[in-house]
Amino acid sequence: MLSKIVEEALNEADKKPYNYGCMMLYYDVPEWSDYLDMIDEEDLYQEDNGQFGLEDEPHITVLYGLHSDEIDDEELFNHLQKFNPPKVSMSNISLFNNDNFDVVKFDVEGSELFDMNKTLTDNFPYSTDYPDYHPHSTIAYVKPGMGEKYVQQLSEPFVLQPNKLVYSKPDGSKITREL
Repeated sequence: MLSKIVEEALNEADKKPYNYGCMMLYYDVPEWSDYLDMIDEEDLYQEDNGQFGLEDEPHITVLYGLHSDEIDDEELFNHLQKFNPPKVSMSNISLFNNDNFDVVKFDVEGSELFDMNKTLTDNFPYSTDYPDYHPHSTIAYVKPGMGEKYVQQLSEPFVLQPNKLVYSKPDGSKITREL
């Protein structure tokens, strides 16, 4: 009987894709598929549960680590309503490195992103291993040491304006507000 209970608990844990909630800004990137196509399939890092790999939903994370079980969803959105959709600039592709994978990403510039992040960190419970906010937009997760060949300065920076604010909950469900 105990093994059946343990098995059911493990199955439930497998259904929960994340430990925390995440507030994101979604946007349309011209030729996003071109950036995905530049990543060699053999370089991709992917876990058995399908997480990681190519990022098919272009977004900028405002804050990951939100304690969703302690937060009223609408209150999150209400705190961000005072901000106009921030225009952001992307000018190069760079990396975050860690032991498990390289994160190939666009560096993102936009001062209002820092203000949005601070509003959330000042008003809601969250956990993070990365105390400094570095706005970025992930293109792909690749195997360790494989990301360097994708680093590049874009010939011309582009400016984008996000079109949606998305709160992704730990269970994988998403709440969306059009901007």
